[in-house]
Amino acid sequence: MAENYLFFAIDGNNDADKDAIMFPASGFKGAVSTNSTTLEFFFVDTETRAENDDVSCTMSANNHKTVCGEFAS
Repeated sequence: MAENYLFFAIDGNNDADKDAIMFPASGFKGAVSTNSTTLEFFFVDTETRAENDDVSCTMSANNHKTVCGEFAS
């Protein structure tokens, strides 16, 4: 079966170092809200596997449940 991937990018051209990243969906470890407009997603570290890689996602206020639901679908 083919692996699914999750792509994250900042707003804009995404043409500079660290503007975008892609993780295999199987590497997803979890998420935590860091404030009313931010979720942090954690993935298995792509280099060492001993730590986490993380992505901070900004959204409209208090929309964490909706974003997590879409993320999981």
